[in-house]
Amino acid sequence: MSVRLRRRYKQNKHPASHVHDHISPHAVNNFHQIMKRTGESDDILHRSFSFPTNKTKASLIYVDGTVDSQAIEKILSRAKFYSDNKDENYLSYFNEVGTTKVHSSIPSILNELLSGHVIIFIDGQTDAYSVSLIKIPERSITEPLTETVIRGPREGFIESLRVNTSLVRRRLPDEKLRFEPRTIGSRTKTKINIAYIEGIADESLLTELRQRLDRIETDSILEDASIEELIQDATYTPFPTVYSSERPDTVTSHLLEGKTAIFVDGSPFVLIVPALFVQFFSQC
Repeated sequence: MSVRLRRRYKQNKHPASHVHDHISPHAVNNFHQIMKRTGESDDILHRSFSFPTNKTKASLIYVDGTVDSQAIEKILSRAKFYSDNKDENYLSYFNEVGTTKVHSSIPSILNELLSGHVIIFIDGQTDAYSVSLIKIPERSITEPLTETVIRGPREGFIESLRVNTSLVRRRLPDEKLRFEPRTIGSRTKTKINIAYIEGIADESLLTELRQRLDRIETDSILEDASIEELIQDATYTPFPTVYSSERPDTVTSHLLEGKTAIFVDGSPFVLIVPALFVQFFSQC
C-alpha cells in the first residue's frame, strides 16, 4: 500500500556519520568530500583545471546560480599564465579576481561554498581558497502576484530552475539541503529538482514521491500544474494534497518543517508536499 503524501514528516533522530574535516593535499579528494556532505546535490558544480607552467592540478567548486560565471572563466583562462606555486602568490592571484580567504578545514570551506563563494583546492596544499564572486540573481525578480505581503521579502520565483534553487540556497546555506535532478516528458524533457533537507524529511515519503515522479509517462510537461495533477492523492477532500508557492521564503520555511519541494524549469511556482488544510487559508 502506498504511503500518503499528506502524512506529516518526522525528524530523523539518527544523522549520518561525519566525514573527515581536514583538507587533503589531493584536490579531487576534497571535491569528493564536498559532494559527500552535500549529497551530490544537483546545484553543486565542479571544474577541474591546472596551472600549466608548474603542472599543478586544481579543483574549482561553486553553487550554480549564485556566482559570476564570467569571473569563473577569468580564473580558468588566466591559470595558464601563472608561473609560481608559493602559497602567498596563489592568494595574490585569486585576489585579483575577487576578495579571497584561506581556509584550513572542510566545514569552514563548505560554509563559504553554501554562502555563494567559489572554492578552489590545489594539489599539494592542505589549505583551500574561497573567492567572493557572489552574484545575486537579478531579474526581474519581482513581488509575487498571488502571495502579497505587507511585511517581509518582496521577491518571487521566476521561470528559471537554477535561479529559483539559488534563491532558496541563499536563504538556507545548509549542507543537508538537497536538490535531486529529474527529467520528465519524452519530448519536452523538462528538468525538475526535488528539494529537501536530509535528516528532517521523512525518507519513506521521499521514496514515494520519487516513485510517483518516475512513473509519469507523458510527452510534455510545460508547467508545475501538470506535475501537481499527476502526483496528487486520490482523496475525498476538496483541498489538494499538493501546495504551490511563488515565494522563496515560504518554500524555505516548509523545507525547514520537513516538507519536500518540487522545482520545475519554466515555472515561477514551486510545489510543496504534503499540503496541510490550513495552508490554503493563508493564500486568501
